[in-house]
Amino acid sequence: MKNIAASFLVLLFVFQSYAQEKRVYLNFFTGVASFKTDITPVMGDGFKSTDLYSLAPSGIGVGVEVLKNTFINAHFGTHRLYNDYLRASNDNGGYATWNTPATARNFGLKLKYQFNLPKSFKITPFVGYSVSYISQPAVGYSPYRQRGGSTSSGSINGVPIATVRDSIFSSTEFISNTFSGLSAGGELAYEFKNKLSLYLSYSLFYSTKYYAVQYGEYHSTAYPTQKAYTSFGKSGYFYQIGIRYLMANF
Repeated sequence: MKNIAASFLVLLFVFQSYAQEKRVYLNFFTGVASFKTDITPVMGDGFKSTDLYSLAPSGIGVGVEVLKNTFINAHFGTHRLYNDYLRASNDNGGYATWNTPATARNFGLKLKYQFNLPKSFKITPFVGYSVSYISQPAVGYSPYRQRGGSTSSGSINGVPIATVRDSIFSSTEFISNTFSGLSAGGELAYEFKNKLSLYLSYSLFYSTKYYAVQYGEYHSTAYPTQKAYTSFGKSGYFYQIGIRYLMANF
């Protein structure tokens, strides 16, 4: 963590030294992330894959032009990643349980190339790499326990005919407290006359590993028991918005 922070400060110093010769941008950004859970059935197919939406990396970045219209951008931000979310379903509905997503600190680098469009618009494709430090154990487990339950009943003419009890149990294995990978995408920016730009960004993120795996069981008095593993991580999407300020243009 200290090495990453030190590297980021060094990059800021290098960017400042370029300020007398190149365009240097300061930007602030936020957005929404989407990651899909992966399901490995153990018994039945009642557990379902889910698109989880949470806070995308939000923070500050500095970019410097190293060649004409070619930029290197370093950023730091915070975001959230789920390590606990289960959803099971049956013919009459389903059951879901989750906790608040874990927070993470994100550091990254991007290589960008900017195309100038008419009327002050700019489009910038990019590739990058980032690493996140998640507020969860590096390796560990949460105990197997009941997460919740419900009871429902029906009747005909006031006479009870059935009572259904549902419950869900889970435990979580924490594989790693770091999450890193490659990204590729693009930005569409509009540059105002006062050195400010507003931009929208879309990117695909891909990691080679999961950072958490959750084992779940769904019990019901009306349906067979369902069991599955839910994995968190790997590919996802970032939808971000940002403000960029031209610090120097020499």
